[in-house]
Amino acid sequence: MKHIISLCLAVFFMAGIQNAQAQTKEDTIAWLKEKLEKCLEGNGYSYGSETKVFTKYNKNVKLESINECEFIISYDQGKDRIKVVFPTRIKSFIYDNWEEGLPKRDFFDYSAAVVKKINLSNSNKIYYSSSNYDVYIAIREENILERIEKALKHLATFCPKKQEIF
Repeated sequence: MKHIISLCLAVFFMAGIQNAQAQTKEDTIAWLKEKLEKCLEGNGYSYGSETKVFTKYNKNVKLESINECEFIISYDQGKDRIKVVFPTRIKSFIYDNWEEGLPKRDFFDYSAAVVKKINLSNSNKIYYSSSNYDVYIAIREENILERIEKALKHLATFCPKKQEIF
């Protein structure tokens, strides 16, 4: 009888360990895709001095793709179509709420100029920076920033490290 109880406990323990494993790369990509499509917003507001209204000029934000190493977002900036390549190895988020009346927004932050911004309407002109203030994560769910940051960092662990010569 003792052996049967011990065996049952061992089986339940092993089942619990299997359920506690980390999410797969595919699960993480699917979750991030869902959340980014829901929470990405275009930033960039102009203020009409006569109308006293903020007008957004970064529009039609779209998550183009996501993999273990990067995610690509595109949007319209005035007459230009912009594509931004973000590494999944995010440092953190930058909180910014510079103007009263605008939504709380948080931007992706990196420790080096690794964010690649491409102006598709201007001969594919490329800019590099450590962040991009044209798109942000809108707070639409509780703890969404922490959860997206954790998921991006987890996804980055699947990205093969580049071999540097020096």
